[in-house]
Amino acid sequence: MVAYPCELWSFNLRSRGLTITWVTAVLASIFNVLVNPIALDAIAWKYYFVFLVVIAVYGVTVFFTYPETAGLTLEEASSLMDDPGLVPWKTTRRQD
Repeated sequence: MVAYPCELWSFNLRSRGLTITWVTAVLASIFNVLVNPIALDAIAWKYYFVFLVVIAVYGVTVFFTYPETAGLTLEEASSLMDDPGLVPWKTTRRQD
């Protein structure tokens, strides 16, 4: 959880990015511990539909906002992340 973001973010964004990563992870853990049991008791098995919707939203977000990094070295992926005009779904893969 630490190594990949550190390699991708430039030096001036690395500390902010890691802070956001860890705060998000801790908040998600708190939500899972405190909210999920209450919601599961309240609406029982129907709560799983909430998870289906959340997973669908995650999938759409990843598809349209995360750049493709398959087949790239860490240096190439880092330079891809530094590109201010990046259109994530229009990046091309390196053909070997």
